[in-house]
Amino acid sequence: MVEGRISPRLSTSLPVLLQFPESDVPEGWGRILDLSMSGVRVETRWNLKIGQVVYITFVPQSEMRLDNLRARVVRFTWEDGYFVGGLVFDESVDQAYLREVLMYLVSR
Repeated sequence: MVEGRISPRLSTSLPVLLQFPESDVPEGWGRILDLSMSGVRVETRWNLKIGQVVYITFVPQSEMRLDNLRARVVRFTWEDGYFVGGLVFDESVDQAYLREVLMYLVSR
């Protein structure tokens, strides 16, 4: 586990829809770089701000869909033309379903 992380992260590359309810730009696309039970690291061209609420939607496989996972930006950097953000899920995220998704991604 990386120091400062709540839980281990699984490296992946999945397209993700990001919705920004507190922004002038309502939504944008990005890519999930890694995922865990506590959060996600995403790469996007859309500006991220510390404390910003972001809703995340992605489809790891055709029978699995995670819609509007509420998260908050806790860190971000600018890397090679992209914002790379660390987001922490809030307590409303279905942990059982998220665990199922992580198990699927580990097994493939």
